Amino acid sequence: MQAYVTPCIGQPPIGLATSRYSWQTVLLFTLILHALTADGQNINRQQVRRLLADLSVSQSTEKRIPILLELGKFHIYKPGESKVDLDSARLYLYQAKKLSDSLHLLTRQHETACLLIVADLEGGNTSAGRNKFSQLVVECLRTGDQEGEAITRHRFGIWQRNFAPDSASILTNFHRAATLYRAIKKPQQEIQMLQEIAITHFYEGHILLAESELHTVLARYKAIRYDKLHYTYNLLSAIARVKGDLKEGLRYGLLCIESMRKTADTASAAAFYGDLAEIYDVAGDQRQRIEWYKKSLAVWRRERLPNYALFNAAGCIAKDLIAQHKPQQALTFLQKLVAEIPTNTLIQKACVAQNLAYCYKSLKNYPVAERYYLDALARYEKNNLDFEKSLQVRQDIGTFYLEQKKYDEARYFLIKALTKLPQKEALSTLRDIKLMLFKVDSAQGM
Repeated sequence: MQAYVTPCIGQPPIGLATSRYSWQTVLLFTLILHALTADGQNINRQQVRRLLADLSVSQSTEKRIPILLELGKFHIYKPGESKVDLDSARLYLYQAKKLSDSLHLLTRQHETACLLIVADLEGGNTSAGRNKFSQLVVECLRTGDQEGEAITRHRFGIWQRNFAPDSASILTNFHRAATLYRAIKKPQQEIQMLQEIAITHFYEGHILLAESELHTVLARYKAIRYDKLHYTYNLLSAIARVKGDLKEGLRYGLLCIESMRKTADTASAAAFYGDLAEIYDVAGDQRQRIEWYKKSLAVWRRERLPNYALFNAAGCIAKDLIAQHKPQQALTFLQKLVAEIPTNTLIQKACVAQNLAYCYKSLKNYPVAERYYLDALARYEKNNLDFEKSLQVRQDIGTFYLEQKKYDEARYFLIKALTKLPQKEALSTLRDIKLMLFKVDSAQGM
């Protein structure tokens, strides 16, 4: 399970294990990932401890419900498909349901029902998911619960975007949710839906449209004096990077960190740090790049949860050690991290395999490096993963074969990297791939 939050571009969006829309790394994380909303694991272990403390002293039955819902979401969206986590989620959600039923709180009843559907979907019961969501929407319409319908359509749209891509339906749900929130005078939630629309367009490769929509979102948030602008800044930074505008990318990235610190909303700090490191990476500022990746990794490790973004940041640090001619130190660092926090999803395993390939290549153990490269690619392709890191592994393999003077294999993988969703790739990467293809052509006398 991956948390849904409006994704930070450093991490894949939630549900990346089957998503066809995801764009980048620990772009997704996200949670990118994401810019983030309160619609998923936008809380960390420290916040969970506070919620548990609040729950233990809460005397108000009604006030216990949102705490139970947040705890349920935390366990639903933890990385991996752990039955223990889902059972814990359901335990909290059933308590919320019981309280909501006893108090006849219609919207809370529908919200709890919606999260129970998400728990079932995360547990693999996806075939009935669409029908269950649709039935809940009908029930909200029948009872006149506009807020409940908006919440349900929001989650329905998120689920579809990650597990059953259908752009028309996804956008219809977000637009309808925005309309409902406007009708019940909840401007913050309405603007949040407009941001989801922009994110959907971003994942589809409609970069300029998404950018324009996010500027509108930013202006509207400022108009209502909403101060958690870091999520929107994070998305605008990612778009600037994809466009190759590193100056704007860095400006928005730094605004993101400034806003996060000003509001003390640090739940997504690790992802934001990783995204800023990406900007410095493309800009060629290796000192700042590694500084921010180390900050990102430190925060992820404190959470002690296996996370794609954690392993991506570790891989970047390992590559820096390799650049310092310390491949054995890089390998040991990665092996210790995986022993400390084992991977539990295919996307994490693919990232680790990719990182290990870099180490073994630098150690000149080419057969093992090749095996890890191909293993990483197989794991990405198994789930139709087409985001920046999965595109990069094709480039990595092509470059590896070029260095081995296996030109036909190099050409195959480099062309595959170049033609696989190029509109979602950073301009700097496209430039590098074309340079490698030029070298292949030159070596073969073309």
